[in-house]
Amino acid sequence: MAAGEAPVYGDTVEKKDDGPTFVGWKHLQPLRFALKLLEVVLSLIAFICEEVVEHCSNCGALYFFEFMSCTALLLSLVVILVYATKIAEKVSLPRLKQWDSFFTLIVGGFFLLASIIFAADNYRTTLENVSIAFGFLASFVFLIDFVLLWRKDNVLLCRKNTDNQEHRKNQTPATPENQPLQDNQAA
Repeated sequence: MAAGEAPVYGDTVEKKDDGPTFVGWKHLQPLRFALKLLEVVLSLIAFICEEVVEHCSNCGALYFFEFMSCTALLLSLVVILVYATKIAEKVSLPRLKQWDSFFTLIVGGFFLLASIIFAADNYRTTLENVSIAFGFLASFVFLIDFVLLWRKDNVLLCRKNTDNQEHRKNQTPATPENQPLQDNQAA
């Protein structure tokens, strides 16, 4: 084989080194990365404090808070992992941000609701108060994260209209070959 020539089956047979699956934080700005980490930490602390509560007056409120703190923790971890790996490159970035904002809003809203319900009905022990405080803090961080994402990218606005307008802009005007035949008998 001459110098500079590629093997015939090189692209299909030889294994390519795609590099590590970790791509860093190029899809997540430093402020949003810090907020995502803060969401994980606050949700984890709220979950741990809630788990060691021994007695409950209304266990439904405690269980709802437990479910939301665990959900917030797991979804935050998943979002960080998606942004940090090549999965973010496999999915369109606007779609990823749209799903991220949707989950951030829903989790933040339900976590706030769970914190309010748990705050209204508990024994007022130190552990309950600490877990409620971290629940409120985590909820507000989720909602701040959503507001920042929404203000920067307007991700939850209807994109159908803008997508259709861009699609129409990119279309070339119809050429005569694409037009129906005109009736020349009228002349």
